[in-house]
This record gives sequence, structure tokens and C-alpha cells, in this order.
Amino acid sequence: MTRPAKKARERLKGHWGQAILVQCLVIGSSLLLLLAELLCLRLFGIRAEDAIHLDQLRMRPKLWLHIGIIVAMIVVDLLLVSPLHLGQAAFYDTLAAGRPVSVRQLWRGYRPGRYGRAVRLRLALWMLRLLSGAVCFLPSAVVFAYSTYLRQTGLTTPFVDVCRIFCLVFGLFSLLAGWILWEMWMLRFQPAVYLVAEGLGVCRALGASRRIMHRRTGGFAWFHLGFAGWLSACFLVFPYFYAAPLFMTAKTVMIRRYRRACPESVREKKRKKPRRRTASPFDTKVLPELT
Repeated sequence: MTRPAKKARERLKGHWGQAILVQCLVIGSSLLLLLAELLCLRLFGIRAEDAIHLDQLRMRPKLWLHIGIIVAMIVVDLLLVSPLHLGQAAFYDTLAAGRPVSVRQLWRGYRPGRYGRAVRLRLALWMLRLLSGAVCFLPSAVVFAYSTYLRQTGLTTPFVDVCRIFCLVFGLFSLLAGWILWEMWMLRFQPAVYLVAEGLGVCRALGASRRIMHRRTGGFAWFHLGFAGWLSACFLVFPYFYAAPLFMTAKTVMIRRYRRACPESVREKKRKKPRRRTASPFDTKVLPELT
């Protein structure tokens, strides 16, 4: 079987310009919203680097305005950028399948019927990430909270010092382990955006995505690690125009292979056929025949 990266390069031949344009439009929209947020903060005299402390909300009413601007930009991002992610998935799914592609597919998510699904899917993924993150990082939060409690007690006995050292070590270990589990758990929902782009409902797409990735999350994680070097080089800006289209296409190729290996997961479960009733002599439809 051809490696995903090699297959992706074959699919990208003659389509590099379109893929780069799609990536630039998607990331450009996010950067534009970030600049808009910084501009709003600057207009109201708020520094973006200021931390928001809950205990200072009464003394500094401007913090409420800071929170309001952040929430407003999150809502705008959800409403305006979510369809772009759906169109991006449609573009790369068509490209990975070897069919003719067009940059206009990026705007497919804004069509009636697809826009609502795009927004609901992204909101559902945000909620899943939030809930799973709370569970995965709970052990490290408890360990660090106990370490903070020991420090606030002011005790300096050898036993307390040893406990604080162990809290630091196990806290960092549980933090790293929680982050790994968190990311691997969210990998199970990667195919959902492609299924929604094909017209599947959000709930059914999330359920089918979990079935597609069943026992395949580890291999998919190794695939991401294989691109770690390229994705890290994207911070230099210019490698992004090569690495991002290649990664997106290779990822789509992998997901399409998983879907072919699990075709029943993307179809609606067959409803059980209603069991036939045996004719009864007391049935009104049968009585005329008996008489």
C-alpha cells in the first residue's frame, strides 16, 4: 500500500496552487479575527497581555469589557470561520479521491443546510474538547492544588518538603500524560468533519467517526508524529506553504482508507424490520374473509 505522504504528493500534482490558496484563506480568516480583537482592545485602552483575575473584577470594571470582547470574537469565529473548515474538508476529500477540485468548494459550508451543521459540529467539538480536557487534567490539578496547600501551611518539616517534591514530579508527569490522552481521545473525531461535508448529520457523524477510528487511534497518532518536524518548521512561515497542504492531503488519504476499511460505520444503521403479525380471527381486516 502506498504511503499516505507519497499518495498525497501524487494527488497534489497540478493542484499545489489551489491547496496553498485554500490554506491561506483559512488561516488568513483566523489571523484577521485576531487582528480585529487586538484592534478592539486597543481602541478601549486595554492591553492584550493583561491577565484576567476573577478577584479583580469588582475593582477593575474594564476587565468585564475585556471578557466581553474575547467572548464576542469567539462567537464571531464560530459563526464565520466554521463553514470554512467544512469547505476545507470538502476540498481535500475531493482532492484525495482524485476528482477535479476547485477553490470554490471552500465556500460550500455557507450554503443553506450546511451552514448550520458546520456551526453545530464545531461547537460540539469545542464542548467535547472542554469536557475531555477537564477529565484528563483533573489528576494534575489535584496534585498541584495539594502542593499549593502544603506551601501555604508554612510547614518546613522534611516530610512536607519530600511531599512537595513528589507533588512536583507527579504533577508534571500527570500533566504530560493528561495532554497525550486528551489529544489521542480527540483524534477519534477527526473524520467527523468529512462526514458532515458529505451531508451527514452532526450526531451521526460523531458516532460514525468513533466507529471509524476504533482501534486505529494509535496508528493515526503515529501518523501525526511523522509530520511533527514539518509542522514545527511551519513557524518559519515559508515551510507552511509546503507542509500544510501535504499534511492535510495525507491526513485525508488516511481517513479515506479507514473509512473504506469500515464502510458500515458511515451508513445509517439499518432499522429492524417490523415483525409480521400473524393473522388473528379477531382482526377486523380478517373477519370479513372468515364470514
